[in-house]
Amino acid sequence: MAPTAWFVGALIALILEFLSGSFYLLVVAIALAGGGLSALLGGEPAYSLLASSLIGLVGFAILIRYRRRLNPRRVDPTIDDPDLYQQVTILHLDAEGRGRGFYRGAEWDIQLDAAATLSPTPEHGYIVGRDGNRLILSPQPPLPR
Repeated sequence: MAPTAWFVGALIALILEFLSGSFYLLVVAIALAGGGLSALLGGEPAYSLLASSLIGLVGFAILIRYRRRLNPRRVDPTIDDPDLYQQVTILHLDAEGRGRGFYRGAEWDIQLDAAATLSPTPEHGYIVGRDGNRLILSPQPPLPR
């Protein structure tokens, strides 16, 4: 492919990037320009394709890493949990702190929080998290926020 075709493709991708503002087409434009530069320097078409592909892959990896650092998706799963800090009646517990509890009219698998102590066995626990369908309980009521 002629270097002109590579640079025209890069220019088109750059113009489309200005219209979209997503930076993904900017990476495509830079990758196409890299392929055009390889063709301009006399490289075979396979080398131009390889250069363009590698530049594109590295560019996308950098862009994805930058976007994750800029906008992390660390969402606290407890924010939307209406069951958080609600009281659960403990029916029975084993020595490892696992057992069954009664909450919202049904029996649930429960587990005491790792920091909880088992002596004496509590009658009630308070939901501090989840592990799938298992409720993680604390024997102490939560502190007011």
